[in-house]
Parts: sequence; C-alpha cells; structure tokens
Amino acid sequence: MCDTVAGELIISFAKEDEAALALIEDIRAEKIGHVAYIESLEDKVRRMELIADPVIDHEFHRVRVPYGQEQWKVTYLQFFYKTKMLGFGAETDVDRFLEFHSYSVNQFNVGPNYLLSLASKVSASDVRSTDFSFSACHEEYKKMLGMPSKAPDIRRVSIIVMDTGIADDLNPNRSGNRNFVDPARSGIVTDDHGHGTVIARIIEEIAPGVSLTIYKVADADGRASEWDLLAALSTFSSAHVVNISLAYGLEDRKCKTCGRESHSSRSLAFESLITSSIKQGGPILVSAAGNLGDNCLAYPARFAQLIAVGSINSHYALSPFSNYGAEDQEGKAHENHYVLPGGDNSYAAPESIGGYGKKDQQWGTSFATAYATGIVANRIANAGITTYDREATLGLLRNSALTKSLQNYSIEKHGYGLMQI
Repeated sequence: MCDTVAGELIISFAKEDEAALALIEDIRAEKIGHVAYIESLEDKVRRMELIADPVIDHEFHRVRVPYGQEQWKVTYLQFFYKTKMLGFGAETDVDRFLEFHSYSVNQFNVGPNYLLSLASKVSASDVRSTDFSFSACHEEYKKMLGMPSKAPDIRRVSIIVMDTGIADDLNPNRSGNRNFVDPARSGIVTDDHGHGTVIARIIEEIAPGVSLTIYKVADADGRASEWDLLAALSTFSSAHVVNISLAYGLEDRKCKTCGRESHSSRSLAFESLITSSIKQGGPILVSAAGNLGDNCLAYPARFAQLIAVGSINSHYALSPFSNYGAEDQEGKAHENHYVLPGGDNSYAAPESIGGYGKKDQQWGTSFATAYATGIVANRIANAGITTYDREATLGLLRNSALTKSLQNYSIEKHGYGLMQI
C-alpha cells in the first residue's frame, strides 16, 4: 500500500452527525481498541497559525491504527459508528434522518490517508530560481494564450500555490507562506525539489505582479499526504485562485517497492471539503489532468468543482503523456476541462517549457496548469475584483476558449478547448 500513509486513517463526516461526534469522543478517550487519536484538521491548522474556513460544514480527524490493519480497521470503525447511529436515529425524526444520510457527502467516511504525487517530474537539488531558464517554446506558448502586449493590473488578485515550495531567491508574499510538510518550520517554504519554483515562475510570467502565496504541501520526493492537502485547502477562503499540480496515486503506476498497480482514487474526504466550501463561493481551483496518458482525468482534477487541465504542444496537438476525459466523478460531462501548453516528450519532436539545464527539461500537465492559473487570474482582474463572481468567471473561460486550432478536436480530449486570456 505504497500510495497511502502506513498506519493512518482519515475520518470525515458532517458536523451535525451526532453519532460520528460520539464515536470521535470514544476514540479520544481510548475506548476503541487499537485506534489512537492523532489530531483534528482544526488542530493541524491551528498549529500552522491559520484559521479553517468557517463555512466548511464537515469535520476531519486523523487516527493511528496498527500497520497492515488499515483496511480491517476501516470496517471495524464503521461497525462502531453504526451502533452509535442506531441509538441516535431512534431519537430523531426518521424521515429527516434518512434524508440527511442519503447524500454521499454527508455519509460517515473512514479511509486511508492517501499519498499524492506531482503531475510532472523535476529533480533539482539546491534549488535556485536563477538556475531555471525558459525555452523558446515558452514564448510560443504565451502567444497561443493570447497574451496582450500590456498585462492588466492584477496586484489585488491572490493565488495560492500548493506544491513543493519556492526557491529562496524568489520572495513572494512571505507573511502568508506556510510549510504543511514540516509545521515546526511553519513559515519556511524552501523548495527542495524544484517543481514549485517552476510553477511559480510560469504563473508570474502570465500574471505579473499577482499576489502569490506558497503552501508547501509536497516533500523533496514530490509526495504529499492527503491530510496535509486537506489542511491547506481548509484555509484558502481568502484566495481567488488555487493551483494544485498533484494527483492521487503513485508517480509511476506500478510501484517498484510493492509491485502494486496504483490508480488515482476518488476521495470522499476531499470531495466533502471542496463541496462545502465552494458552495459558498470561494476560489477557483485549477488542477492537473495527469501524465499517464489515460483516457480519464486524474483526481482531484476529475472533480466537477475543479478546472481540469490537460496538455498540448506548440502544434496544438494533445501531448502524448496527457490524461484526458469527458467525465467528472459522477460520470457526467466535466464542465471545466481545458487544454494548455505543457510540452511534448515524444522522441521525434520533444519540446519543453524550460529547465534546470539542458538535461533537465520540463514538460507535463503541471505546467499547463500553471499557465491556466495565470489566465484565470487575468480574467478575474479584467472583471474587476470588487465584482468578482466565481461562476461568472468560469462561464467567461468557457465562452472564450478556442477549439478551431486544435488538432483532431474532441470534447473528450480537449474539453472546452484552449483557454484564452
């Protein structure tokens, strides 16, 4: 189970679920055998000197179980929850009780603490922004996006980048930066991988002057725990745009350690948090479609509430590595699927957005996502911050996307098309 944190589970449920609350109290009091309480999401956020968005109507808790018994303990905890639920259900209006629990996001959920991987590979050590150079293709990519000769004033637009951090020689809004990987170094977001620095560089190229905040959620190996990502996401209410270049599952589908084949998983904990926060408005989340060449979007990009970004090359053809797909998590048409430039790893005509030297050239849906994030920021600035409306902005993006120039255009492979500034 190399795509999960060994010996840990995440419990999530609606705040008004009295049975679940009672079970958590039993776990805290050590009344459930071999299940130890670690922390709540609010505990984690508080230690980061942040505040969770009060509109989130779910609770999230992390518990420890014996290594190798994770799945067994999922069933075990579900049994204890059901005994609690029977007691509380008998004291409430049955119709209301059944209606409440019929919604999937309201259901009591126990699941693994999943691991997520970066949607593109970078392995730079001693990361410095000055060591990275954009390629000639990058200039072509900007033309494909319809970059104006003079960018609008977007200083009041705020973006949170959830990634590996940022090189120390770049200095974005340091006061708001947070290290979720190592809370003991809360304000230090040094990039020890290289990926986050490239993402930040692209965003600042497309949206110069934007207010950039860095949340370090991924480590030097490009891995992030779902728990850290949930904690970061619970505090994003003040942002206009959030960039997430992570996908559930292993970077390489077949694990070299355990031999298990990993797939991008649909997480109810993630879905519950996003659903409860976005229904109140909130920021626009932009996420990478994935780099496995699959005919389905990776999670979390597959969630309908997020913008899913696939990759094309400078010839307007879908990049060979890019995931694609027309469906969201419910099997319905994904309403926020686009393609942006992300390079091409084909042997015949490779192209990149740039690199840390000639041997470390970068391509992937992560970088397409960074271009998209910059475009969304421009759209919000053009509309005027005081009149910013999440759904209206998403509608403008759909209406302005281009399809005619795309090779062999289809909704499945390209969604609404090439996003434009």
